[in-house]
This record gives sequence, structure tokens and C-alpha cells, in this order.
Amino acid sequence: MIQGPRLDNLLPPLTAEDVAGMDDELTRLRRLMERGESAGLAGGPILLWWGSVLGIGHLCLSLAYAGLLPALPYGLFYFTAGLIGTVVIALRVRKHSLLSNWRTEAVSAAWLFAAAGIFVYSIGNVLANSYNPVSNMAFLAIVFALISAVTGAACRRDWMIVPSVGWLAMAALSFMFGDNGALRTLVFAVASVVLMVVPGWALTDLARQARQVKQALGLRLTGS
Repeated sequence: MIQGPRLDNLLPPLTAEDVAGMDDELTRLRRLMERGESAGLAGGPILLWWGSVLGIGHLCLSLAYAGLLPALPYGLFYFTAGLIGTVVIALRVRKHSLLSNWRTEAVSAAWLFAAAGIFVYSIGNVLANSYNPVSNMAFLAIVFALISAVTGAACRRDWMIVPSVGWLAMAALSFMFGDNGALRTLVFAVASVVLMVVPGWALTDLARQARQVKQALGLRLTGS
């Protein structure tokens, strides 16, 4: 078989400066890609979603305790909404080639199973007639502390330890309101906004920046 001339023979030889420049450029691009891999997570949107539904749900519970809203199964409402939203977000991010990676899969799975576990735990307590709103709230806060720490570790954001510690503090506070259910659920609603919505917004913005970086790198590498 006749072979054409090698490109190495057609192009001028690379100088030492050319090789050094290529190495520096490839190193910089690789580090940018690694940053994008750690930031492109489903954790931000899921935190935003859960913080919103928990905040609204516990605000409704607080108003119901105060007699300003009818007594409805608000907990069932927000957990159902939270689970559905988590599944939708996880599937949407998985289909997004620029954000899908093992970190996204890990965080999505952790949130799905944590939410499902909380749901099963709460339903089991209700069916067994052993439901205690105080201990249930403390359990929720502990689970959210763990999941916040996992999310922070996956996206390499040390500041996510702050929401984790905040949820542990919320777990302790849950036992200090006595029979004042309206105040307890109101504080939990505020904690949901501060410890979920705010960091969720920050992580979502990081994911947006990572997507822009990956798009720019794709254009850079293809010469477009």
C-alpha cells in the first residue's frame, strides 16, 4: 500500500520554545477542565429546589400551627415535590454532556436516596402511630448536614462545611422549642433558605461558569 508523506516531514521542526509553550497551554487547559469537572454538579440546583420546597412547606406548617392555614399534610406535599424535582434535575443534568460526570452521578444518587429514606422513615412513623414532630425535624436536619457535607466534598468547596454545621445546630435547636410548633417550623423554614437556597445558588452559578469554560475549551481545541 502506498503511503503519503508524513506530516512531520512536511512541517518545519518544532523548536524548544514551541514545545514548552504547547506544554504550558495543555497544562492550563487540563486544569481548567478539572475545575469544570468539580463544579459541574447537580448539587446546586437540587439544593435550590429542596431549600425552596422545605422553606415553603415549613412556612405553611408554621401558619397552620398558628391557625392561619388549614391543617393539611404539608409534609407529604413538600417531600413528594422534593423527590420529583430531584429526579427531574438529575435526569436533566445527566443528559447534559457538558455537566455529566461521576461527581454529578454521585451527588444525584446521594440526594435521591437521602430523600427517599426520609420519606420512608416519616411514613413509617405515621403508620406506626409513633410520629414525633420534634425528633423527626432533628432527623431531617442531621440528614441534610450529611448530604451538604457530601455535596461540598464532591464539588471541592470547603465552605460547604458551614451549611453542614448549621444543620447540626438546627438539629439541636429542634428540641428547644417545647410545644411551640409554630416557632419551631418557622425557624426550620428560615434555616432551609439560609442553609440550602443560598449555597445552592452559589453552586448553581459555579456550574454555569463551568459550562461556559467547557464550551470555550471545546471551541479552543477544535479551532472554531
